[in-house]
Amino acid sequence: AILLMPLRLAQGLGLKPRALLIATASNQDGRSSTLTVPSQEAQEEMIREALQTAQVDARDIAYVEAHGTGTTVGDRIEVRALAAVLTKSRAPNERLLLGSVKTNFGHLEPASGLAGLVKAVLVLEQHSVPPNLHFESPNPRLPMDRIVVPTTLTPLPSFDGRTPHVAVNSFGFGGSNAHALLAPAPALDLVPDVLDEPCVFPLSARGASALADYANDFAQFISDNTPPPFSLRDLCAAAALGKSHHSLRTALVADSLSSLQTQLLSLRQSARDLSPATAIPKIAFVFSGQGSQWWAMGRQLYHREKIIRDVWEQCDAVCQKLGGPKLLDSLLATEADSALDRTDIAQPALLANKFGRTVALLGDRAKRIDWAQCGRSGGRLGRGHIRARSNYARRHFPKSMAIKNARPRTNACCEYL
Repeated sequence: AILLMPLRLAQGLGLKPRALLIATASNQDGRSSTLTVPSQEAQEEMIREALQTAQVDARDIAYVEAHGTGTTVGDRIEVRALAAVLTKSRAPNERLLLGSVKTNFGHLEPASGLAGLVKAVLVLEQHSVPPNLHFESPNPRLPMDRIVVPTTLTPLPSFDGRTPHVAVNSFGFGGSNAHALLAPAPALDLVPDVLDEPCVFPLSARGASALADYANDFAQFISDNTPPPFSLRDLCAAAALGKSHHSLRTALVADSLSSLQTQLLSLRQSARDLSPATAIPKIAFVFSGQGSQWWAMGRQLYHREKIIRDVWEQCDAVCQKLGGPKLLDSLLATEADSALDRTDIAQPALLANKFGRTVALLGDRAKRIDWAQCGRSGGRLGRGHIRARSNYARRHFPKSMAIKNARPRTNACCEYL
């Protein structure tokens, strides 16, 4: 899948963009000789529109991921349109690189454009164009004097010091045309690994030997990427979310990539002493009372997880309906403007935070898994929510809001309950 968002938002969330989508254009062939025969004029017009939108010179386009279905008529018209617009002002040694991911796994029909876009992003990231498989006898009607179809791994060229860009072509059966222009992602400073922010790195396999190999492969991966284009948090997230987890499991806690690498190499030697889990452990939810709040609690989850946003917004709506404060304003305030030291704000804010995390972790599995729960003071409302698992905001917020006029002391909610 591809996630699109404004660059400023990605930077604010600490996400590293893979590429920049700087322009798109689309149109329709209009009248043509048959339904399936494309229009070269329409394609040329679309490509010019994309270049104009992006304010990019045609010579900046180093590679085009073409629709390239391999048909005699379609390929000829597409390549001629690309050459007419993108190679007109180039020197003889500045031929346009052209390829199609369809040579790797065929035509994915509705998903073919998405596959081409993924390949284009990888071309920008790796600064190289993979070979176009099975390209042996070019169509004699293609303008091969102005284009190159790589049959070996080819570096992405940069002419006169220009930043190379990549284009993607995709067409529809009935005459729809689409074109996208991509630029390299800007260099962003990754958040450095800091000693006071350790991360958990989970490992699992079906057997001890496989687990040892897995640990060794990750240690080698860290060694091969120096300086690393990723953070410790990126690597731990990939290990946790990017693969299936098997019965033989362990986890490492590291505060830097070098620390993780050392532990992985050690695990490679000791993995044979591990044994698979024989029972599913019981999960316990512990809900603390007032005093655990801080001005930015849950904020990263709010920005990254839709389910957290949905719960917070529902709690905010109920809170205001009951005459309480604007909860979202309080939860998203700056440190200087934060009012979470006030009991009437802290307690509903803590409840919203607990509700959101509980819903995100349990989902609809509360009645199907073996779990336990306990809570103290205001945390008992979170515990009640887990047991109820229905209408959480309306069920528990009235109790919380009943203390809004109470004296701001730690045990106010406990006394009410």
